[in-house]
Amino acid sequence: MTSGKKTMTSQSSGRIQTGTAVLAAAALLILFLAAGPRSGIGQEKGPSTPPPEKPKAQWTVESHDRTNFPLVGKHRTLNCTDCHINKVFEGTPTACEACHWERRQDDRYRLRLGMPCAECHTPQSWKKVDPNKWNHETATGFKREGVHQFLDCEDCHGAQGFKALPMDCYSCHAKNYQGATDPNHVQASFPTDCKSCHSTRSWSGASFNHSGFVRQGKHLTAACSDCHKNGVYAGTPSDCASCHINDYNGTTDPNHRAQGYPLECQTCHGTSATGWSHGPRTSHPSRG
Repeated sequence: MTSGKKTMTSQSSGRIQTGTAVLAAAALLILFLAAGPRSGIGQEKGPSTPPPEKPKAQWTVESHDRTNFPLVGKHRTLNCTDCHINKVFEGTPTACEACHWERRQDDRYRLRLGMPCAECHTPQSWKKVDPNKWNHETATGFKREGVHQFLDCEDCHGAQGFKALPMDCYSCHAKNYQGATDPNHVQASFPTDCKSCHSTRSWSGASFNHSGFVRQGKHLTAACSDCHKNGVYAGTPSDCASCHINDYNGTTDPNHRAQGYPLECQTCHGTSATGWSHGPRTSHPSRG
């Protein structure tokens, strides 16, 4: 009996020890799982996600201003490839003529006026010439006024070159003079010095020095053809009757012709009247 009890006691003790070991192992497993995976031998790292790329800096006009070639005038509106041909940025020339002639052939005059652009032009526009650098009047003696300011060089100089030209009006405007029909300049023997009647702003609105016959009153608003019939200007008489004889003969209240009124209209009507009924005299002149 004693031996059997010892055997049962030994078996019970073994089971207790085994259960304790199982519980300890389970506790360690729970702690391991709770702690999560740790780097160590036998653990492989998974694929890592690359950090997001930083956005590339945008190149702006202001960025270019910080280079050795700040963008001025028209240059600020260009695309990069207008100057950086084939997107080659290194070694781009900065001299005007290196880009506008050697690379782009921009000069339609083919260097007939010289090569250095900056001697005359500004970056704002080819047509905006710096007056402190080049002035037409100073260089040629001809001041560009009125519509001449807006003409293209070739309008006067043609496509052949820039040799000196005569500066009188007719040398350039002969066709305008000969083609004028209202009034006919050739037939009327008008002077060929255009500025004696016209301004440099426009052909219309011409004025003529009418000193041979001072225009007053109604004459100020009369058209040229009212007095100069058939476009004949030379030799037009200046006495009243030569132009107004029909008015004189047709007047009935009073009847000028029957009563022998003088043919000098200004005797009764004056020279500043704007109509026949507004003469300055109220008494009849003596009639012989």
